[in-house]
Amino acid sequence: MAVAALAGCIVPAAASAQDRVACSPSDYTDGTCLAFAVTGGEKPEIGAVRAAVERGDVAQARGYVKQRAKNHQDSLQTALRALVVSPKASSDVHILNDPENDGIGTITSRWNWRLDQPIIFGYCDPQGCTQRDTLDAHYALNIFFTGETTLDGELSTRAGATFSINNHDCTLYADLSWQIDPNLADWPRCDTAYQTSRYTIYPGNVTQMRRNEWNYLAIGLRFTPTGSDQAFAFNWESRRWYVDGGGSQEFRQYSS
Repeated sequence: MAVAALAGCIVPAAASAQDRVACSPSDYTDGTCLAFAVTGGEKPEIGAVRAAVERGDVAQARGYVKQRAKNHQDSLQTALRALVVSPKASSDVHILNDPENDGIGTITSRWNWRLDQPIIFGYCDPQGCTQRDTLDAHYALNIFFTGETTLDGELSTRAGATFSINNHDCTLYADLSWQIDPNLADWPRCDTAYQTSRYTIYPGNVTQMRRNEWNYLAIGLRFTPTGSDQAFAFNWESRRWYVDGGGSQEFRQYSS
């Protein structure tokens, strides 16, 4: 069942709001609708305005913030206004990473890492936000003494809404402090998909590595909910693991 997030609180949505799958051109003109996809505890309203600004639709974002001000004068409205007063030029790829640059996700052993990221997506109007569904992004990484690294995972929605994967990159990098991180390899099973509610990333291996350096996995995902007029992009970086001179690798305490 669709639910609405009003000022960050989740409550049942009105029946009319549950039927929405896309904002119309007149919605954008009037400032009455913005699409959102958020994770990591970001409020839907913040995610909707941020995404509009990042893709260059600043007028749409400002229109929405102006319309919302008719019903809300709160700390969230102040934060939204700050996003559109002096919008920063940026790409439309939202990068989620640890402040200490050691990536995100959970190290489950010296040789295993996993990422479980729920992405809530839907639409906001000046009264609040309606959730269409949640896309669960799951990735699991296994590193071995032999220098082989295996990645698998799954992308699926909880309520069965379908989505298309427009771009999907899973890339091995070496973390170098003295130059741009080099691309070492791409996992072969991260691919695109069309209107599915479940996409399986079958196990794929790479054998490249950078010895005597920290290595990491970078994931780039862009997806479009079926019927939506907007695609949403996210980047994640795994925790770093160290490869010694002999090729043995393990997750350990990161130091740049």
